Amino acid sequence: MALERDDKRAQSLVDAQHALDGAMRLGRPSRAGELEKGAVDAINAAGKANESSDGMGILLDGVHSLVESLPPLVRALDTVAQIHPFLAIAVGAFKVVVELEAKRRDNDKKVNLLFLEMRNMMGALLQLQDVRAEHVAPDGLSIGARLADVVKKTADDIKTCANACDAYARKRLLVKVFKAPSWDGTLQEYIQLFSDRKGEFCFAIAVHTGVGLDRANDTLDVLVTKVDLILKFFEKTMSDEQRALAEVVRQAGGAQAVLANADVMRALLIKEQQFECPESPNPEYRAGVGVGWSRPVGGGLYFTRAAENQRARRRTRTGREGYEPRRGYAYAEDYYGAREDDYRETRRADESESALEQADPDLRRLMRDLADEPAVAIRRNLVSFERKFRIQQREIVHEMTRVVVHEGDRVINSVLAGPHERIVDPDMYEIWKDMRWRGIVKARHLALAIHDYYSQKLDDQRRAEAQKTAAPLRPIGQDDLWALECLDLMRLQRITEAFDSDVSGFVTVQEVNAFTTSRPKGWSLLHWLAYWAVGWQVAMAAYRRKIRALLARMRVPAFRASVRGRESAVQRYLEDIADPLGSMTRPFREEPERLFLAERFGAYVQQEEDRLREGLETARYDLDALDTLALVNGPRGLERNLFVILYLILRRHCDVMKVGRRVILHPDELADASAVVRLVKDAFDYRAADLVGLFTQRRLMVDLEVSDYASGMMAQTYGGPPINYGADEAAELVVVAVDDVNSSWTNDCTEAILKYPPHFEEFYPQNEDGIMNEGREVDEELQPLLGHWAGVQITEDNGIVHRRTFTFDFHPAPGDPSKVIAAPLLSAPWMCTRATVTGTFGGLDEKGRSTYALVDVYNTSALPDGHTRLTLGEDRTTFMGERDATLATDTPSSVRAHVVMKKESSPDIMQFYPQPSKLQANKAAALWRFAISATLHDVRRRHLSWGFLLERRGRKRRLASLLLAAASFELDGEEMDPDDRAERARLASETTPADWHFFAWAAIESNRVQEGFEDGEAVLALLRVRGGSEARRGGRTNSGRCSVRPREVCEAAPRVWGSLAGEDEDGGVGVKRVLEGERPGCEEAGEDGAARGSCCFG
Repeated sequence: MALERDDKRAQSLVDAQHALDGAMRLGRPSRAGELEKGAVDAINAAGKANESSDGMGILLDGVHSLVESLPPLVRALDTVAQIHPFLAIAVGAFKVVVELEAKRRDNDKKVNLLFLEMRNMMGALLQLQDVRAEHVAPDGLSIGARLADVVKKTADDIKTCANACDAYARKRLLVKVFKAPSWDGTLQEYIQLFSDRKGEFCFAIAVHTGVGLDRANDTLDVLVTKVDLILKFFEKTMSDEQRALAEVVRQAGGAQAVLANADVMRALLIKEQQFECPESPNPEYRAGVGVGWSRPVGGGLYFTRAAENQRARRRTRTGREGYEPRRGYAYAEDYYGAREDDYRETRRADESESALEQADPDLRRLMRDLADEPAVAIRRNLVSFERKFRIQQREIVHEMTRVVVHEGDRVINSVLAGPHERIVDPDMYEIWKDMRWRGIVKARHLALAIHDYYSQKLDDQRRAEAQKTAAPLRPIGQDDLWALECLDLMRLQRITEAFDSDVSGFVTVQEVNAFTTSRPKGWSLLHWLAYWAVGWQVAMAAYRRKIRALLARMRVPAFRASVRGRESAVQRYLEDIADPLGSMTRPFREEPERLFLAERFGAYVQQEEDRLREGLETARYDLDALDTLALVNGPRGLERNLFVILYLILRRHCDVMKVGRRVILHPDELADASAVVRLVKDAFDYRAADLVGLFTQRRLMVDLEVSDYASGMMAQTYGGPPINYGADEAAELVVVAVDDVNSSWTNDCTEAILKYPPHFEEFYPQNEDGIMNEGREVDEELQPLLGHWAGVQITEDNGIVHRRTFTFDFHPAPGDPSKVIAAPLLSAPWMCTRATVTGTFGGLDEKGRSTYALVDVYNTSALPDGHTRLTLGEDRTTFMGERDATLATDTPSSVRAHVVMKKESSPDIMQFYPQPSKLQANKAAALWRFAISATLHDVRRRHLSWGFLLERRGRKRRLASLLLAAASFELDGEEMDPDDRAERARLASETTPADWHFFAWAAIESNRVQEGFEDGEAVLALLRVRGGSEARRGGRTNSGRCSVRPREVCEAAPRVWGSLAGEDEDGGVGVKRVLEGERPGCEEAGEDGAARGSCCFG
């Protein structure tokens, strides 16, 4: 047995190697390569000869043969990995990325060149076929010990390179044009890396084989070491679309000139959209829509990059993309000042803002993409790519374990006797043979033949029983008679859809085998046919009822109100998904009289649900792109699993809302959830568009075909009549909600299911530094940035001054001594839940002063990344500079924020720093006023005079009231009075981050503090709970506690805690936990006052 297994393994290796050699021809150039040897035909242009003379032809040959060479190489590597198991980790990674790339197939020659060198590197491992397992070299090391570490590094390199290729492929055309030099350099580094890895493989293998390899004879190895040639290849193989856009940029004076020219930017955006397909799917399709939005690849349906870019552009214009503050966050304008428009420079002085209103969102998205260097884009793409990698890896494992040999399947010994001989299932073999079909047949003819075959077989079987003669071969069992009843002529259309996976109207032998072998283990072919004739429709009808049940539950007012601070977000979520869900679920036709058959298909339906749930959980239910959804869906069309996917997604979203009863959800949590549903709707529309195109090409009546396909699921996408809920259906939803959902509802939802961490609900924390792990080493140039800093950001826009104070605690970045990081817990209060500030050294300016670059990254789409450039002062305790999103692209901007940072200072002091206009008018006087104001404030704060307390009380009460009013006006769609807005901005400029953190919470959960705000003294006590880091750093009080405790405040305090924490068990827990620890007492603080909780009524 062992010898037989080794013989089969050797034979498979030889077969794969022959196929690989025929496709690769690494050492022999084809026509273009022959030109390099001097055989230049007279008819060839001189330019083509010159192109080939420097090796360009050989690289092009390799790229063109890549698709054919990869499958045999993978098979050969699998065989070698069986001999040497330590290779499995690298071979497995290579198989996954090859599958992902094959499904994308954007035919980008830059990416293909990387895979060509990756293939070249992995091909070196085929030399191990002649090396025994665990062979020991003369130096005493086995082949496994020698190569294990290199193989692990290679697996990581393959994944990293594939992530870079995926990040590059996801970039829009204009980004590829503007950032071409940066991306070309990054991609070239991976080519060099794989070349070096191949050298390590060859050296190690030579030790064990005793055969030295002269890599100089490998033409491809020599060529990839030439950096100039690779960059020239990237330039020569640029797509026609990129070349056209690049020519416009060149003629306009280069990238920087284009970014400052509004007219050119408009023209580029329009041209880019035309290149990425001028037609996009919409609710009303017309006959003649072209095919190409989605396509079958390797048995599955995958989407083009143009479709993804068109979808993103459409969502940008009509959806939630862009850096606009969320509803309910009216304070954001005061906190951040003038909105940081990273496209502001594209507006002419004489041009109104409305003129660019339509293009602004797309420009915003473009400028955001341009701000990312390749390394940043690759790092950000890693999370998404890791998910797709794991999904594909899981799919490969499932494919290996899903190969089921059914009882009675034929063994294919020869493929030369006729097409029917290649059919595995015996019944399908008989049908194909009796009908004398060749390799392809019309789908409807096949369905009719199947119906007639089983009907005739049943008649023959019953006649044989009556006449007591021999029964026919493979008789229909009693357990399958019910299934035969499902194969009536009215349901043959669904059977043709099951066989005809590419909707061509024809069925091939390969499609027949794929259909019959994909049935569940233990199911007969009749059972499998019955599932597609009746069972699929029954199962989808059940999932549609579950979807309605979930919607009915989420629409209950009490349920929406139970989500802390996010009732309006839940309402917007329901509004956003109502139309997409309706258009996908309402047209579906049910057959209630067949519901009794549901149990016969339940096992397979549950198996498919588990498979899809596993894929969605791997993706963490964050479907960020169409190809991610395609990987989760699997090999069949989206319509086959649509309702299951929608049900699982809505179930997860409902669980997220349940978690929102305990914590305050990130503002983007539900917005991103609705975006997932819209992405599924986009994929649904693209699938419908392709079906319309296919039906049109087949000269069919498109409206009838679409209305009948998949039980009418897509009827509304082709001009079908709108379908509305009636009174009876609405009543049904309530019953269904109780019957289908409540019985299986669980309460074990944890915060782990959230996409974003919940909000930080500790008010006035002892430590505002969110860094948990820090590095140990940092470059000497970054030493001045380490430590605690307080600063102010000042923006002057149209005569209005906006101030924002902040604090940073910089630490060495883990694993990167060239960076420092800070994670302020109170940055961007209640608009995000995580903020990270990264600092790097920017070199010396013309005066020899050290410069630094800070990048603020927030986990919210409501805020752009902040870019700040600072210069270190002579005292080495002061940083001054400016902050603006356009700093990332070095483009001019008319409004930039002035930033000043002082070491070991406090926000209370920095709030008085003068604005740039006053510094320019009279710097000495402005700084003198700053010193006087800061000193007077500090003295008053230290002494806690009654006048100072009354002033603080009035300011806090007024600002809190204005924030509550702003939230109320915004939710009602109304505008605040301009004077109130101006006053709110003025008061906001005098507010510290800790106060903002509390006030913003009061605006979000206004229903929980409304009672307290009705009592002026209660509000005073509530808003003045102070202490922690600001008291320590600012030195405002002795030992961090107050020496004055007004009787009015102390009498009001119990009412505050009662209204906030005592009455609501669900919502007040977090507030009660925090506030009880900070509660001021009426008695004089003793030595243990700090332990009971510090406070400061100033």
